[in-house]
Amino acid sequence: MGLVLVRIFCLCLSRWKIDGKVGSFTLDNASYNKTMINQIKRQLVRNGKGLSFSGDFFQIRCCCHIINLIVQAGLKLIDNVVDKIRAIGKHFRYSIPKKKKFYEIAQQTYHLNARKGIRGDCCVKWNSTYLMLDRALYFRPAIDHVVEKDVEIKILLLSCACVLDPCFKPKFVEYCYTILYEEVHAKEKMEEVRATLCDLLKEYSDIDGGGVGQCGEIGDETICDQRKKCGRESQLDLYLEEKNIDHNVKLYILLWWKNNGAPRYPQLGALARDILAIPISSVPSESTFSMGKKLINPWRASLASMTIESLACYEDWLRAKGFSLGRSTLFNAKEDEDEDEDDDED
Repeated sequence: MGLVLVRIFCLCLSRWKIDGKVGSFTLDNASYNKTMINQIKRQLVRNGKGLSFSGDFFQIRCCCHIINLIVQAGLKLIDNVVDKIRAIGKHFRYSIPKKKKFYEIAQQTYHLNARKGIRGDCCVKWNSTYLMLDRALYFRPAIDHVVEKDVEIKILLLSCACVLDPCFKPKFVEYCYTILYEEVHAKEKMEEVRATLCDLLKEYSDIDGGGVGQCGEIGDETICDQRKKCGRESQLDLYLEEKNIDHNVKLYILLWWKNNGAPRYPQLGALARDILAIPISSVPSESTFSMGKKLINPWRASLASMTIESLACYEDWLRAKGFSLGRSTLFNAKEDEDEDEDDDED
């Protein structure tokens, strides 16, 4: 690259008749520039052209690129922070409902100017990274508020799911909260979990078979006092009174609720079905859609869409049944047939 540029530069300088007037070149830090400058300097000296300042300042490094290198070296120290802020910015900027809600919180709760807006950055412009960080610092109270609220909702959902696990119920959740928070705050968190389950359970009151009263409320009165007044126990109370299933037993929770829980507690069973069916990770779905290269390779590039769909479902069903793909009798038999065919051809 450098040698090609040398020929072009020298030709242009000669045609324009300025090859004896070149004082210096201001260049960036590209590796081929050093080769180019050395060759141009030699060419000019060979042609008897004088160099200003004896050629000491023939190559000047671009100050902006020097500053860029310094900044990039500094940003590497906070890569994790910058990546998180960049991800937060994308989270709000690419979703209109989330962006609208975020700016409402920023304006109404923290009195921030929403017109400034959260900025993104460009990987080749470090000043855009600075502007992104500057804007993130401005909106930091609102960002912390939304992120913390989102984390609390996720923790609350996981806590409710754990309570609906017949192996753990509230004891395990209370134990975890006691480790994470002080005992007083752990008790408040447990009350919040139970109150959430009670509120959710009310939405399933129209399901038949739930004639066991409403869920006990959390307040000054104890659950026992509530029971004495109404003379009935809620499905949640009855479920929590049952003895926990041994956690060493291999248990499919949704199947347990279908066969054991739902017939006795239909409302609570419907609630458990909906909560426990919520995926806690997007990895399985992402891996499903990223399996294209496994199915569509150079030897299977002309498969019909229906065939590809059938192969994907078939593989998923085999894995669910416990088959180790590639080692089952079906696949081994196919591989043996292929090997026999190859031997016959030889």
